Amino acid sequence: MLAGTNGTLAGARMVLTPAGPVHSRPHRDPRLCLSGSFIPRIDAVGQALRPPCKRVRQGMSRRIAIHPLNPQKRALDQAVAAIRAGELIVYPTDSGYAFGFALDARDAMDRVSRLRELKPRHNFTLACRNLRQIGQYARVDDAAFRLMRSHLPGPYTFILPASNLVPKRVATEKRRSIGVRMPDHTVAQALIETLGEPLLSCSLLLPDQDLHGLEVEELFDLLENSVDLLIDAGPCAQDPTTVVSMIDTPFQVLRFGSGPVDWV
Repeated sequence: MLAGTNGTLAGARMVLTPAGPVHSRPHRDPRLCLSGSFIPRIDAVGQALRPPCKRVRQGMSRRIAIHPLNPQKRALDQAVAAIRAGELIVYPTDSGYAFGFALDARDAMDRVSRLRELKPRHNFTLACRNLRQIGQYARVDDAAFRLMRSHLPGPYTFILPASNLVPKRVATEKRRSIGVRMPDHTVAQALIETLGEPLLSCSLLLPDQDLHGLEVEELFDLLENSVDLLIDAGPCAQDPTTVVSMIDTPFQVLRFGSGPVDWV
């Protein structure tokens, strides 16, 4: 059953919050470390301190239902907290659901590479909030700026030379480029704005799996042991983006997708 904006899910265990249902992993006392024991530390005045604990990945993913047009702040804050903790999420865009993770989340990036069986130095994409943010992470000349300004936000991925803010492991090896985009989806835009920085992103594709036409419930069942969090905003478009290389002129269309090529 597809989760609607009211957050109703048939047959699923949930925890209700003001932002909607959050399907969570089993409760874990934050004081418990890997051994399951709690050894208190004592501060200078005899008070017990909570020991630092390593984040433990468990098998069951979480799921947040969020309104597709008016995303709740509490739900956004929960999603951003997961991203900042280095977790791997699935979030909605204008071209389907996508993997998302923080720029410095090396473990999440490695997990995506294994899930999708990607070649080394795959060209990941930065999902950005606005052109100013794109300009911080990519080198944009006047012609590229004019084209992006007239087509973003929208279903396009533009390949540009990467700036020094992009980690070497993320940029392509030969020409040090990076894909950038501005999804035309309310939840995606709100998520990136709340995060305060671009979200490293990758299309939700799996080897030998046809995901086209799957409802969110089916997608969650398929991914629940592979990702940490799925942001459920209901159905969204499933056509791929148009990919345009702006490394050289004239610009080259690498993939024709849902974004019209009307500048040639």
